[in-house]
Amino acid sequence: MLSSDFLFSVFDQDQYENPGRYEASREFAQLVERLLPPNWSIQRHSIWLQVTPPLSTVLPSQGFKIHLSSAPFCSADILQVVVPICLEHDVGFKLVADRWLLEIMNSARYGRSQSGKFITLYPWDESSFRRVIEALYQNTINRPFVGPYILSDRRYRESRILSYRYGAFGTVRQLSVDGSIQPLILAPDGSQQVDNPRPYFALPPGVQDPFESVDEQAVRPAPLLAGRFRLEALLEPTNAGNMYEGTDLHTGRKVVIKEARPFTSYLTQEGAIDTLTLLRREYDVLTRLNDCVFTPRPVALFEEWEHLFLAELRPKGTLLYQFFAMPGHIMLPYIRRPGTLAHFLPIFRVIGESLIRGVQAIHLAGVRLGDISISNVWIHDKPLRASFVDLTGARIIDRADQPTMREGHDSAARQYQDISIDEEMRRTDIHRLGMILLNSVLPMPHFEELRPDTHKMLYWLEALGIPTPVLSTIEHLLRADTESTSRAMESLTELPNSA
Repeated sequence: MLSSDFLFSVFDQDQYENPGRYEASREFAQLVERLLPPNWSIQRHSIWLQVTPPLSTVLPSQGFKIHLSSAPFCSADILQVVVPICLEHDVGFKLVADRWLLEIMNSARYGRSQSGKFITLYPWDESSFRRVIEALYQNTINRPFVGPYILSDRRYRESRILSYRYGAFGTVRQLSVDGSIQPLILAPDGSQQVDNPRPYFALPPGVQDPFESVDEQAVRPAPLLAGRFRLEALLEPTNAGNMYEGTDLHTGRKVVIKEARPFTSYLTQEGAIDTLTLLRREYDVLTRLNDCVFTPRPVALFEEWEHLFLAELRPKGTLLYQFFAMPGHIMLPYIRRPGTLAHFLPIFRVIGESLIRGVQAIHLAGVRLGDISISNVWIHDKPLRASFVDLTGARIIDRADQPTMREGHDSAARQYQDISIDEEMRRTDIHRLGMILLNSVLPMPHFEELRPDTHKMLYWLEALGIPTPVLSTIEHLLRADTESTSRAMESLTELPNSA
């Protein structure tokens, strides 16, 4: 079962593609084929290789399944250990078809309840389940195998890669209204229920954990992270780690806490980047920008259990895309309504000036933002201004001491034009500023990815009555040359600074 439409979008840039059509590497298939006796079969099914024993006994429709997780670099070694155990116990199994697919399954955008399941075993009954999982444990526990924690499962004993859950074996299924195939399990009352794994361990009614006697339903107090941070709300769940809102009990201030799960990754143009590496890099960036008013203030980087966390002060306000969706802030299609432009133009000026000064300050500190979008620009109220949040894609380019933006805008702008910083970095960040401001006028995020000539729509906007300084500000930034930010600031000064 595919857990996310993300998987359908990684094989083609312009349209969804069935992942079953992906031509997988033969590495895993050849490894398994060398170990299998002739009467076992191996077949490709979607992103999986399905390996079936020659027994005539019908596989049960549900039961305890065994999962092994793996980082891509040790996946072949784990497979070498697991396959002989499956053969010895006549247990069928499936595995992810190749390393790249495994990288995708361990990545941030993959579904949390399905991620990390490199190999799945289907024991015949509970007795077989107990024997096989113990054999796997004994043969893997003292080896240097690592993999992400499978959120839907419970780990077996002290293993870091071996886990289990109760669920459907895929023999009884139904077609859902959206065209997907859903596995079913039989409930104690005889009804059929969809087996929908959660990103946490849960047993169906009437099923007992064969290895757990502790009352899992007991109410436990919410733990404090690092002994000081109380979690209060989930802001964003991802496979790579969640983002929470909480309170720092040492100061009483609200914080945002970002989590990084080991052996999960972000897929970038540079390849797969480990989430722990990214979170440490983000902390370094925020520490470098500690005195910058355009980025969050870091509070602490710490480990809790097996995960890494970054706490930073939570500002008041809202994200830019939410701000411009609020009544009174939307200009199109209300541009001809009396008072719309008079309300919008001062807001556009303040946000535009904040963003330009913010990018200049960050570049002067030797930092590249990289990922600038409507979902990581923060709009503060009282007073109105903009800043950048979620600096996951940022990095320190130049660690040398750099001038700051404390000397006034004119002086700082001259310094900004003279700094020795990667030109491609500068141009990319500035161009994305232009796209953000274009989106604040014409809400069409990501449209440029399909139509690189999106900026030509500015002429249409001018015909609607949008003032020239707004359009010239956007044009200068989209041009992204060495004079772009200065010329954009000059255009902004032609707009009213109060309603």
